[in-house]
Amino acid sequence: MTTAPRRSSARGNYAKLIALLKAHPRRGLVLDCPCGQGALAQLLLAEGFSDLEVADYTPELYLLPAPKPLRADLNGPLPWPDGHFEVAICCDGMSDIGFQRNAVAEFHRILRPGGALLISLPNVLNFRSRLRFLFTGFMNKFRRPLDELHGQSTTRPVPWWELRYMLVREGFEITTLTCNRVKVAEALMAPLLLFTLPALLWSLFRGRGRRDEAPYWNEVHRDLNSLPVLFGESLIIGARRKS
Repeated sequence: MTTAPRRSSARGNYAKLIALLKAHPRRGLVLDCPCGQGALAQLLLAEGFSDLEVADYTPELYLLPAPKPLRADLNGPLPWPDGHFEVAICCDGMSDIGFQRNAVAEFHRILRPGGALLISLPNVLNFRSRLRFLFTGFMNKFRRPLDELHGQSTTRPVPWWELRYMLVREGFEITTLTCNRVKVAEALMAPLLLFTLPALLWSLFRGRGRRDEAPYWNEVHRDLNSLPVLFGESLIIGARRKS
């Protein structure tokens, strides 16, 4: 009896990624990397995305009979030629590696012009995480010291403003910024935002001259104070490779 793949991502991540994939205007070869045990791949196949390739740093964990997984290290060169995929999905992989910009550059290389990169990752900038960092120095999903004795897979919190920079600099256009869901604990903290309003206004006031020189500053501030970033558990990002 074959063991079913275990969901290893936050609730709602798979559904949001699949919805973005369905909304992509062109069909073509899809990559799921890292694929883990194959929980997302199983859903993709059930949705009719049979033109699928999967890969992981530890492909022996993959439990589905097909497609056959390849070994891929997001810290280094990926084992596909330029322009090989129409869509690449990176579900929770960015916080498991040390060189995120390398991964973004490699995804850009293996995508066709106009192809899509779909990403999910823990949201370390929601309001609860900001409060946790203020009082403890740790962020949500990274709430304790890293395991220096045995090591661990998830080691690198990636804030949205940093990932946005990498995507833009490597030749992507941001098309979607949303979240998987809003947890009750996040929603209950919404009234506390009123106490942060003076600091936010001060930040906007001090940066007004810079925003005239670099209009993207407005976009970054808008992103950081959007509902998905302030209250989402995970961020779901869609990016299009420019030609």
